[in-house]
Amino acid sequence: MIPIGIYFLLTIVEDSIPLLRSWKAKAALSFGIVAVSEIVQAFGIYFFGSTFDPLDLVMFGAGVLLAAGLDRLFSAVFPFWSGEAAPAPA
Repeated sequence: MIPIGIYFLLTIVEDSIPLLRSWKAKAALSFGIVAVSEIVQAFGIYFFGSTFDPLDLVMFGAGVLLAAGLDRLFSAVFPFWSGEAAPAPA
């Protein structure tokens, strides 16, 4: 859930940070944040948890891919999701 939350928090600021408009950039940054937090746990630094588990990295990757897929699906289905203007009522 953490990588999904981070991904969608980044969608909130993508209008002010042009680099984050790409789903690939949001996915990479989301995975990078959670991967660093998991790797530092291997060195005994408690950050977003206290136990290192390599399987967590796999699950974080799956979560980021799920979030990116949902983001792309929502952009295709809902015009407002990608910031496109709604057509004027006739």
